[in-house]
Amino acid sequence: MIRPEYWKVCPFVYHEEKRYLGKIEEESDEIFQQLKGTQHNMYLKGKLLSQIYEELKELCHKPDMQLLQHYDNMLKRSESAQLHMPQPVVPQLSSWPIPGLVDWLNQFQVYIALDNEIVTGHVPVFEDLRRLLAGPDHPGVDNTPPRSKYLLAWGAESFTSDLFFALDIPDQGQVKNLTTGVRNINN
Repeated sequence: MIRPEYWKVCPFVYHEEKRYLGKIEEESDEIFQQLKGTQHNMYLKGKLLSQIYEELKELCHKPDMQLLQHYDNMLKRSESAQLHMPQPVVPQLSSWPIPGLVDWLNQFQVYIALDNEIVTGHVPVFEDLRRLLAGPDHPGVDNTPPRSKYLLAWGAESFTSDLFFALDIPDQGQVKNLTTGVRNINN
């Protein structure tokens, strides 16, 4: 079932990829132009500040009376230089949702119910996968698998390969995130 569905989604994903790559290209060009403009403004600002610095160096060797005469002009120029500082450019590309992808993936969503038995007061063990419901699309299908040969394992090291599934669990208080894994222990 997975291979035919994958080939159905390939053209859709390819089209979306091309569209988003075009948008990213446009954004990157815009950011590049902003950076070029900022670079040019910084160059001009550097020349202006160098010029003001040289004039201030010349003024500091003149008598105090001449310094006071040029004070207002230099103050206005330095304030003007400070006001027109280049604005920073944030080189961050946008991310967009892929419309319809989540809805398309939801058609593969299945409802799985696990009956459990309590081995200790703290650890529920899913000894049997007695009620594996494949959803309303398959009425009349016997969803009772044979007794499970799988073991319960806790911790990150327990599942290092094979299949993993993210579980969408409504807010039940204590359980926030849960990942389950299926591993073939016969290999």
